[in-house]
Amino acid sequence: MDNSRKRLTTNEFRAVDAGPRSLVSLRELINLLRHYKGRLVLGVMAGGLVGYFAGSMLPPSYTAEGLLVIETQELSIPELRTVTSQRTVEPWGARSEARVLTSRENVERAVVELELELDPQFNGSLSEPVVQRLLAASWVPAWLQEARSDLWPSIGRTSKPEGTAAVRAKIVNDIRRGLTVESEERSYAILLSYRGKDPDKAAAIVNTIMNTYVLHEAEAKQAATQHASERLKERLDQIRAEWQGSNEAIRAMERNDGLVKTAEGTITSQAMVALAVEQVKLRTERSRAVADRAQITAAIADGSLNVINPELVSPRLRGLWEQEAALRIHRAALSTDLGERHPQMVALKSDMTDLNAKLVAELSNIRNSLDQHILNLEQRDRDLGQALTAADQEASVTAEGRALLDQLEREAEMKGELYAQYRESYERTVAALDMHHSADVRIASRAAPPERPSSPGPNLLGAVGGAFGLLLSCSVIISRRWLHNRFETLNELSEVTGVPGLGAIPQISTFLHPHRKMSDLILHQPDSRAAETLRGILVRLSYLRRDGFVPSVLLVTSPSPADGKTSLVLTMARIAARDGLRCVAIDCDFRKATLAEAVGAKPKQWLSDFLLDPEQRSHTGLFTQEKLSDALYILTRPVRPMSRRLLESPFLKTVIEHARESCDLVLIDTPPIMNVADPIILSQFADAFVMVVSSRGADRTTVLEAMRRAETTGCPVAGLVLSRVSDDVGNAHSYAGYPASHH
Repeated sequence: MDNSRKRLTTNEFRAVDAGPRSLVSLRELINLLRHYKGRLVLGVMAGGLVGYFAGSMLPPSYTAEGLLVIETQELSIPELRTVTSQRTVEPWGARSEARVLTSRENVERAVVELELELDPQFNGSLSEPVVQRLLAASWVPAWLQEARSDLWPSIGRTSKPEGTAAVRAKIVNDIRRGLTVESEERSYAILLSYRGKDPDKAAAIVNTIMNTYVLHEAEAKQAATQHASERLKERLDQIRAEWQGSNEAIRAMERNDGLVKTAEGTITSQAMVALAVEQVKLRTERSRAVADRAQITAAIADGSLNVINPELVSPRLRGLWEQEAALRIHRAALSTDLGERHPQMVALKSDMTDLNAKLVAELSNIRNSLDQHILNLEQRDRDLGQALTAADQEASVTAEGRALLDQLEREAEMKGELYAQYRESYERTVAALDMHHSADVRIASRAAPPERPSSPGPNLLGAVGGAFGLLLSCSVIISRRWLHNRFETLNELSEVTGVPGLGAIPQISTFLHPHRKMSDLILHQPDSRAAETLRGILVRLSYLRRDGFVPSVLLVTSPSPADGKTSLVLTMARIAARDGLRCVAIDCDFRKATLAEAVGAKPKQWLSDFLLDPEQRSHTGLFTQEKLSDALYILTRPVRPMSRRLLESPFLKTVIEHARESCDLVLIDTPPIMNVADPIILSQFADAFVMVVSSRGADRTTVLEAMRRAETTGCPVAGLVLSRVSDDVGNAHSYAGYPASHH
């Protein structure tokens, strides 16, 4: 292999890693969508048609609406509110009522009332089979309609099966899915709507659900009132029994005299007061008696027998005092005329002495009486003390009993008042049982059968489908562009690889012409855009120079088999020949050898046969000339098994060198460089590589690896050709739009 080759002066190959894609700019996005505007239009049309036909085929649905309003008035019986379940009157209470309105139980009551289990629209088991409906159509012959029961007995039955719990549950679930309930914040209104296929049935379902809900609420209110009455009656009997028990306990305690209470207090307390008063009087009297005794004792001792408490003077003592006074007066009268020794005076003195003795004796008697009286008073004081002690003990017991009695009296009074209140509430509740109970929710507006369907029509669904198709097309285009990790434009391919782009070959085959080939197109349309683009590629190759001369032997390869390298070789050979260049295309793909089939010619001598047996053949017989374009070809056929010695054969070098000397341009068709090493081996016979990359083929990583493999050979890459690009993307790198004049 000749490793002395230099790179082309017009290109310095730079291996660039396939890093993460940069963010997409708005301009790039707009340009991308503009390039694929045809696909966008197709997506919009397809989505619009699908939506329109779906709207035409789907049966219309109708929405019926009814309005409920929550009553905010409270019950006039306070006691009844305490035992019944009252809904809140707050604005957000309507949300709770809305959930109760659409509850499973309430919807099931409506299903039972409307007998929807017997309606084929809701009970699928009752609907006619598809075959029976088809046979009943007007276009079916009469004899076939009459014989359908005999031919298919199962589809001719007319008996309706009874609804089961599973069927009812399914109907309830289906209706609940079609129900919509709305309750605005801080509002007492509830809007109930149902969406169904029949307008009359939709209105009936809404009205029945509202009716059953209102009736159930009224029945629940009646039941709550009845339950409240029963609870009030039980409570009333209980309070009355407790009240009677309290009264009996009070009467039992009042039988005790000590607990009998008068205006002045209990008998025990009155007795204690009397004893205390008597004791005070007794002690006062004793104090006076002691004082009187002391006075009498002092009077006797001092001789002042007339100094004594007047209350203690007895009649005899008063008589003695009178006698003493008379004697003293008589003595005083005689003392003026008589002396002390006079017999009368002596007699008066003796009488005075006797009288004093009598006074002392009388005072002693009085003192003795006082002593006895004091003893009696002390005994009585002790007796009263014992009586007070006993009365105090009895009073403590009486106080506890009285406190308990007072408590019982208060409890009895409270129970009596509570009994009166409950009796009044019970009487009002019993009276309310005979009245008609209205629910706390009323129907403000009944549902009417809707006149127009609420389901979207074909036009609306078509518009929605078109918008969805547009979004889906944009998503597919964008994801395909930035997620499939492939090259869309030649500029992008050139920027990433660092190798100049030679041109972009448009996609020739279309949906209407799937088998159209580019090599055939240039024969019949030599002025087409593809032909002009290939001419431009040949011109750009002619300006690439190495060591002062233009490379004439180009090795054409690609990263993957579907990139179109063989088609490019064939087309370039035909264009070069039509433009007056002597060009030869050599098929060195010994593994598949598809160039001969593409040309549609059979050579006199195959290249593979010449290489396997060169001594028996001459290389001059290898050339095959095409009559339509005058292009030259060296064709081969597949070799099995393939050997490296065939690629490194000196005879192959001789053939290529002979072609170089005899032709202006030599194109070598080789297998994909990422699949086999054949292009790397064959690069020793070429002046430069031409790498063909398909915009729908290998990803970036594969393309860059293919460039690295080509670089390792020392043979430079002359340029890149991007094949199978869309028309809009390829316009910037193609030649077209300047047709010749016709005279």
